[in-house]
Amino acid sequence: MRRLPIILCTALLAAACTPQGGFLDKSQSNDALQAAKRLEKNGDLQGAAAAYRAIIQQSNAPVEAYIGLASIDRKTGQSDEAVALMKQAQSHEEGNPEVISKLGYALISAGQYEQAVNVFDQLIAMQPDNAMAYNGKAVAFDKAGNHVAAQEIYNKALSLAPDSLTIHNNLAMSLILNDKVNEAIIMLEILNRQPNANATVRQNLALAYAIKGDKKHALEITSRDLTPEQAQENLLFYEHYARMKKLEHAPKHTAMPDSEKTKTLEVLQPNESKPTN
Repeated sequence: MRRLPIILCTALLAAACTPQGGFLDKSQSNDALQAAKRLEKNGDLQGAAAAYRAIIQQSNAPVEAYIGLASIDRKTGQSDEAVALMKQAQSHEEGNPEVISKLGYALISAGQYEQAVNVFDQLIAMQPDNAMAYNGKAVAFDKAGNHVAAQEIYNKALSLAPDSLTIHNNLAMSLILNDKVNEAIIMLEILNRQPNANATVRQNLALAYAIKGDKKHALEITSRDLTPEQAQENLLFYEHYARMKKLEHAPKHTAMPDSEKTKTLEVLQPNESKPTN
């Protein structure tokens, strides 16, 4: 078990021992926040969550503590709790762009897509040149199944940030969801040649090739970032998704089991990114 530096342990103790509704000075608050972030970075989500909660109990808790705890709640499937936390943060700093953006993504995680769109529209009204605000709105439309509208918004975002890997990747994923696999492959191949191409781009490209039926190419791409066993497991998953896509287009009398529909919808999770201030 990795030990935290004494100064961070002391910061956490100060936050935990201060009565609820108490007050931490700026130095104590910053130290406690850094301690919580360190725990989260080291993979101790339970410890980080407890640390963030201790900070939030103070009357002058920084919004970063709400954001940190909401992020952990989303990772652990507690989306409704994340929404509630971000609404609390918004009540403290109503016009904070990052808080608004995080609230939007929390709403998406909670399946409240219409509300998420409204939140991102609020951010766009504040910052009409914020490409990531449009990206968030597009993700909400994608998750709601309105891929055509999502793609229009992604393109608007790209007009503001033409070099954004995140937005390009999300648009490609939207094309996959909308059965425009060839277009997605062209876009992902271009992204994959960029110096900043990452594993997410490559795995999405592998998925696209698997849907197209090119098992050999899909396996070669997914193997670049995974062990042989992991690559084979991913390929089986991609092939499963491809079969589900075919079932979606089968004659109406061929019903797709509800359990399989759920799996299909859970395959793709569009990337998010921090808003630009």
